[in-house]
Amino acid sequence: MSGLDAWLEAQERHSAAAMAAAVSATHLRHTRPAFGLTVVPAAGSVLASPVPALWDPEPDYFYHWVRDAGVVMLSAVPLSADPAWRRRLADYVRFSLAIATRPGPAHNPLAETTSADHRRFLRPDAELAALHGDALLGEPRANADGSVDVERWSRPQFDGPALRALSVLAAMEVFAHAPGPVEAAERLLRLDLGHVLAHAGEPAIGPWEEEPAALDAFTLLAQRAALAAAGERLGDIGPALRRIDRALDALWCGDHFKASSNAEPGESDAATILGALLGAADAPFGVGDERMAGTARHIARWSRAAYPLAADLPLVGRFPGDVYFGGNPWLPTSLGFAEFHFRRARLLGYEAELVAGTRYLEAVRRALPQPGALPEQLDRTTGAPTSCRDLTWSHAALLAAAQARRDALSSSGRGAGS
Repeated sequence: MSGLDAWLEAQERHSAAAMAAAVSATHLRHTRPAFGLTVVPAAGSVLASPVPALWDPEPDYFYHWVRDAGVVMLSAVPLSADPAWRRRLADYVRFSLAIATRPGPAHNPLAETTSADHRRFLRPDAELAALHGDALLGEPRANADGSVDVERWSRPQFDGPALRALSVLAAMEVFAHAPGPVEAAERLLRLDLGHVLAHAGEPAIGPWEEEPAALDAFTLLAQRAALAAAGERLGDIGPALRRIDRALDALWCGDHFKASSNAEPGESDAATILGALLGAADAPFGVGDERMAGTARHIARWSRAAYPLAADLPLVGRFPGDVYFGGNPWLPTSLGFAEFHFRRARLLGYEAELVAGTRYLEAVRRALPQPGALPEQLDRTTGAPTSCRDLTWSHAALLAAAQARRDALSSSGRGAGS
């Protein structure tokens, strides 16, 4: 067994356990003193991170982000041979249906308990009172107890319903003999797929939650994947797909897709590659699309130039000029690039793609040689974990990359350790 195989075997076990610890973490409590709020997660909630933090300096990710949860539960479906994971998936569907249908309060419930220096972070009453029906589906996150997020944030975000629909569609076979979860899943799918169909190709806040709203490549790709996966459930999806495809084609700059309609040529975004992973490999804008390969090369080039660490370890960031926590290589993007190359290797049979995917995994292993916590970012110079120290999305990305590697090796007639 190679060093990479041994590390992956141990890290996969840890990552699966870390994901399990973030779902239905009803034993945890998180207090936000400045808001006078204590949150106890509900069954089915998926914590973006269970690490207790208050921007001190680590970010407070003790929320159920619809986007992150969709990504995590997509990676969890292959674990569903375990009854505990089947239960978590069913709870996730029920929780998701609850937050997708629970209207906002007439008044901000934290108005009386929030300290004076934090009141500027509270959403106005009128905004909360307008949260019902379709508007709820553009909410990027909810409190882990299922209550409406009453803090100001970048809204609306349209990738969440698409990713949630993809995760629920993938889980439907798990619920084949469980009428309760199937009924909840069908209700949730009608809501989410209806939202995707209605808002396909409309401006929204992208996955990194940067304003203003735009036609964002990742969101468009997530919407496209959800519509394609829904198939006959939605009837004629042709007009919506054509809107999306026109918007994506407009982002092509000759050798890469730019991040969004707000971005300048040259501003490619690793989230575009993550979006390509959501659809069929051989579909337009999928991993087999040579324009996506060009975009991956473009992102790898500016990452090498931007991060001293990347000169030795092939890791990628989010987008040029990123300043969040100093702007560094990210684990979800770097592991997503590994998955991208492994999936291209399986589709196209190119040895160079297998080598490229392995280099990204080896880079993560060298940066984090002891299997365990997977952070959001690695310091651009030292490689030290930074920002959130244990991100659930990073664990999901690790599991997806490892599975893609096994698939690529198997298709080439080799097994792990070859």
